[in-house]
Amino acid sequence: MATLFRQGMDPLYRESRPILPRNLAYLSAAVLIATLAFMVFSEYVLDAHMPSWTIPVTAVVFVIIIVVLLVLRMDLEVYPDKVVITHAFRKTVVEGREILDVRSGDLTEIRNYGGWNLKGVKHRTFSRIGDDEGVALKVMGKRVVVFSTEDPEHVHAIVPREERPADALSDGDSKEEE
Repeated sequence: MATLFRQGMDPLYRESRPILPRNLAYLSAAVLIATLAFMVFSEYVLDAHMPSWTIPVTAVVFVIIIVVLLVLRMDLEVYPDKVVITHAFRKTVVEGREILDVRSGDLTEIRNYGGWNLKGVKHRTFSRIGDDEGVALKVMGKRVVVFSTEDPEHVHAIVPREERPADALSDGDSKEEE
């Protein structure tokens, strides 16, 4: 990671947020803890006959789930020559020379790729639970990368993209008329 942050390699934009909103993560943790407490109550007070391994194994699994819920993050970094998206444990790098077009706005609308006339497209969506706004990148090779962000207009403006002359557009690409 040290090579990413050499002098001159600082990102133009950086955003790091939890994938699951904190209040939802805390609510999920509370439900899991209450479930475990009920299991203990059932075993020792109500004399339910559970195998001896049930409570310890459930406790370990619930702790792992709670830690994962609290640790999952979505990181977005926009550099002058690339966009780096880290969603949960998966890192995706989109080079600026591969980006053909950029859209920003409501995630539902930009996921439909309206006006791009794309058929057989491979798409990836990286979003936070509860986010409605984001950016879509049309990438070479019939790929579209969609991600949510707090400031889609700013990210849209600074995303590096391949500059192509108008006569180099393929039949699947069309310029929007103003």
